[in-house]
Amino acid sequence: MRRARSRARTGPRRQRERTRDASFRHPAWWAVVGIGALTVVAYLPSFHVPFQFDDYARIVDNVKLREGTGVLQGLAWLGSSRILPALSLALNYAIGQDDTFGYHVGNLLVHLLASLGVFELALALCRTPRLRDSPLAERPLALAAAAAWLFACHPLQTQAVTYIIQRFAAMATLFYLWALVLYVQARNRGLQEEGGGSRIRYAGALLLALFAVLSKENTVSLPAAVLLTEWIFFDRRLRWRALAPYAVAGILVVAIPLVWKIVAWRPIGAAARSSWLAAAEQSILAQGVNPSQVASPPAYWLTQLTVLPRYLGLVFWPSDLNVDHDIPIATGASWEVASGLTLLAVLLAFGFWCARRWPLIGFGILWFFIAMSVETLFPLSDVMMEHRMYLAMPGASMVFASLFARAFVRRPLLSVSAATPLIVLLVVLTFDRNQVWRTPLSLWSDAARKSPNKARVHVNLGVAYHGLHRLDDAIREYCQALKIDPGIELARDNLEIALEDEGRLDEATGKVVASGQKAGGPPGSVILELDVERVCP
Repeated sequence: MRRARSRARTGPRRQRERTRDASFRHPAWWAVVGIGALTVVAYLPSFHVPFQFDDYARIVDNVKLREGTGVLQGLAWLGSSRILPALSLALNYAIGQDDTFGYHVGNLLVHLLASLGVFELALALCRTPRLRDSPLAERPLALAAAAAWLFACHPLQTQAVTYIIQRFAAMATLFYLWALVLYVQARNRGLQEEGGGSRIRYAGALLLALFAVLSKENTVSLPAAVLLTEWIFFDRRLRWRALAPYAVAGILVVAIPLVWKIVAWRPIGAAARSSWLAAAEQSILAQGVNPSQVASPPAYWLTQLTVLPRYLGLVFWPSDLNVDHDIPIATGASWEVASGLTLLAVLLAFGFWCARRWPLIGFGILWFFIAMSVETLFPLSDVMMEHRMYLAMPGASMVFASLFARAFVRRPLLSVSAATPLIVLLVVLTFDRNQVWRTPLSLWSDAARKSPNKARVHVNLGVAYHGLHRLDDAIREYCQALKIDPGIELARDNLEIALEDEGRLDEATGKVVASGQKAGGPPGSVILELDVERVCP
């Protein structure tokens, strides 16, 4: 009788465990296929998007790559130490030349594989000691599908996927995610004694970590993500002796490419040669950017206190997406800086608090800070670019997916009914955002509406008009750029070309600058300067 009671008590528990394990072993590929189909629909307009913005500088005007001479120099101009994305783009060029269809197929494939990485990471986290007996582990597919879907279809991801040259950001995130997936799987296998495979997964994680660093420099934060995972999802009493060899290997994987880049990099401006530390900093993050164009570190850090909340706002309300945000450089304490600092401090503290109470929510919040840390600490020429959120989006996806999965465990039908309109909405928004990228004119017209006081936006809009031979519109935009920033030489040069194409150059010049002998021209000649005030009243 006692044995029968024992079997009666343990039978349902064992049945639940078998059902749970089956859900892990069979991750329902129909869910993966469904997410992939929604993502393809959302990015259908992207397949014929032309080269945009930096695509021209890195691919179209890459003379070494196009001529087939100096291939190494061509790859370096594509991405410096970002070897793997540069090789993939070079392969695209070898196959399709200037046909952008193949480039976009490659970008979307990377995005789908990264989304699958989010899916597998959610499943792996559900098997950790911290979550294995939680309600989330009862329905891991709901958590994984929600996280992967949000990552795949959120419109904030568009710039990293549709903007060809930002394959750097997408591939780096792809390898970053899968390195962490293999690491968590290896830890789970080791703890649960499921047989061999742990060492292979650890080795795979190290190899993918190397691939991540060879794709983009911000992935040096991966060790911090691993430590965060250990602290939240595994026993606090870490077996440091067992993990030490892998930690040393991980440090070497990160350090070797960075050391190589520091040695091989050639500085552009004199500021980069001021000290070995400044040169190292520039070599790690600078990609052909003159240091004189970068804000000072204190100003950049203060500005990031206003930028990071903007990124978070775009996650919740992606209505103000912009290829070129106009963010004023913070020069000191202000209400916006103080409020941004307060918000980020509260969010960080909340993340640590959630880490012990609601692990996935805390993990997602703290992931955001780790993912954004490198590009927040090291000054860059553009203080805000949407593709930088690509690495941080898995964290946001985990937060929302955790909330959905908890609701799904209690009310499956109601939670799915509430989530379905949101799924459709975000797919539609991503589709519409890809429509904006379809032509340079639509992209920069959208940017001009959202950043009307940024000179670079008006220059690029003028170039878009110029390419369509709408010279009057191009001249108007070049003039607007010069009104905002009279020192922008590109706008002045383009304005002169547009006036020449329109046959108005003679009437627009006449201001004597210097004799040719003084200005480097033939002796006795007269150098005339474009009279901007006459052209742009």
